Amino acid sequence: MAILFTEGFDIYSAVTDIKTKWDSSSITDGSFDDARIQAVGGKSFSQLSGGPSGLITPDLGNSTTMIVGFGFKNVDRNGNFPLVELRDGTTVQVALRFNPTSGLLNVFSDTVLGEGTAVLAIDTWYYIEIKVLVNTTTGTVDVKVNETSDIALTSQDTQVSGSAQINRVAFIGATSSTKKNILDDIVILNDTGSINNDFMGDMKIETLRVNAAGNASDWATTPGVDGFIAVREGDNNSLIGSSTANDISQFTKEALLKLDTTLKAVVTNVSVKNSDASTHTIRDNMRVGGADYTGTSQTVNSTGYKVKQFIREADPSTSNAWANAAAVNGAEVGVEWLS
Repeated sequence: MAILFTEGFDIYSAVTDIKTKWDSSSITDGSFDDARIQAVGGKSFSQLSGGPSGLITPDLGNSTTMIVGFGFKNVDRNGNFPLVELRDGTTVQVALRFNPTSGLLNVFSDTVLGEGTAVLAIDTWYYIEIKVLVNTTTGTVDVKVNETSDIALTSQDTQVSGSAQINRVAFIGATSSTKKNILDDIVILNDTGSINNDFMGDMKIETLRVNAAGNASDWATTPGVDGFIAVREGDNNSLIGSSTANDISQFTKEALLKLDTTLKAVVTNVSVKNSDASTHTIRDNMRVGGADYTGTSQTVNSTGYKVKQFIREADPSTSNAWANAAAVNGAEVGVEWLS
């Protein structure tokens, strides 16, 4: 798998819900704006000051090369701030900074390594991609704006920590109390695997919500409402639960409205918590063409809700890329309790 993490901000009811997916306990401000691509119910996230609205991913595993793509809109020009940081733990290996005065992007790794030439206008959406290879002498940094090369650096020292690796990505935002930049359609990947292992271009995330029960409905609902309603509501007043190994609940979902071809992945976001202090294990269970396909298991070790992402870059029934919207629309998404 090459895609490690995605974010479209559409699944949250409140800004503070973002920390159930991001490793950022300090998200207390910011706001939601209209989505970059106007899909139904879409959102983007408007960052305020760098601390309270800073976004830090969970540990994504160690990668020597990492690619980050994201939609970006600057609202007013004020201050030079790190837009995105590629980190080893808390150590910043490489940062992509935005200079609102000039409208230019620059790359920083203990010192400025290079600056782009594309001028980013205010109040305008751009899709930015940065690819970093970490090394003390042969490091590289490539930046694209709207799929056009803006910065291309070779033979660089891009390693600040003691290890040539990146395992977290942070979107810091401006150090101001007024709205500065808006984010959407974030996709993070590395260069492993045979697909989705390099620049992918302008990515768009469309969020689909479950809308009916699927083939299996093993998980119990609380209160006694339809499982899909409990899942769609997404709060403590209505939920599904299980403590039985191999219990599966599956759901049909809304149809894609904006995307049709060149579909890179289907990502199932599962908001889950434990009802006890033990560590439990779940996995996604997708039904395609009348057959069930299980995914990679993930641990659940919190009594507070955390969002687990299950990423499928290929149609499990064919092992090939998702052919079109019809293939995605026909699949049921689900979750399986393992232990």
